[in-house]
Amino acid sequence: MEFTHMSSNTFNQPFATQAKVNSTDMFTRKVCFDILSGQLHRLSKRLLDIIVAFTAMVLLLPVFFGAIVTIKLTSPGSVFFKQTRVGKNAKPFQLWKFRSMYIDAEQRKQDLMALNDLENNLLFKMKNDPRITPIGQFIRKYSIDELPQLINVLKGEMTLVGP
Repeated sequence: MEFTHMSSNTFNQPFATQAKVNSTDMFTRKVCFDILSGQLHRLSKRLLDIIVAFTAMVLLLPVFFGAIVTIKLTSPGSVFFKQTRVGKNAKPFQLWKFRSMYIDAEQRKQDLMALNDLENNLLFKMKNDPRITPIGQFIRKYSIDELPQLINVLKGEMTLVGP
C-alpha cells in the first residue's frame, strides 16, 4: 500500500508535486525504532539493577552477616528460606529470604487456620503469628528478611522497583 501526497498552488492547476511514501517502509522504521529503544531500555534497566544490587550488597554486608549469625544462634535450621515463584514469561525461580519463622511453620499453620485474620482461606495472615521467631519479628519489621532477594536481582530473576 502506498500513500501519495499531492499539493497544488491553485485549485484549477494540475497537481504540481507528488511524493510517494511506502506505508510498509514507515511501518518497518517504526517497528525497528521501537525494538531498538525497547532493547536499550531493558539493557539500561538491567545495568542499573546490577550496579545498585551489587553496591547495596557490599554496603549491607555487615547487616547480612549480623542477620546470618543471629538467625543461626537463635533458631535451629537453615538461615535462608527459599520459595518457588513465577517470574517473567512464566519462568519459575527460587526466591531467597532470611528465615523469619520456625522450621515447622508449615505444619503449625494447619492448627492455626481457624485463627486466620483473612476471611478467605487462600491466604493466611495473623496479627501475632506464633510461628514467627523473635528475631524474625525484628527482621520483618525492618525488611531485613528481604535483603537476600538482591541475589535474585543480580541473577536477573527479579528487578528493582520503587523507592
